[in-house]
Amino acid sequence: MQADVADEDAVAAMFDTAEQEFGGVDVVAYVAGKMVRELRAGTSRSTPWPPARP
Repeated sequence: MQADVADEDAVAAMFDTAEQEFGGVDVVAYVAGKMVRELRAGTSRSTPWPPARP
């Protein structure tokens, strides 16, 4: 299920659909990102990025 989060009516409709089909929403995850196709400075395809910090 998806909705344009910039459109308040679309988000409300998505939650209405979730309630009808699944009985409600228990968890919401907001994830946004940008795909970058270039290599990061100082890395190569054979050198992995360092692990993320907690």
